[in-house]
Amino acid sequence: MENEVINLPDYTVDYQPVPIKINNLEGLQAAIAQYVSRYSNLVITEDNVTDSKQV
Repeated sequence: MENEVINLPDYTVDYQPVPIKINNLEGLQAAIAQYVSRYSNLVITEDNVTDSKQV
């Protein structure tokens, strides 16, 4: 058996990603802002590290 070079045809793939559509974007942004504001002042210390990990 000889080592012969095999010439393969040129194969290509055309791919276009599907756009992501977010329904109720304003509601999602409001929920995220509320979540961020809830925990933005959270300070983790040695005394509350266990409880903070549950958050």
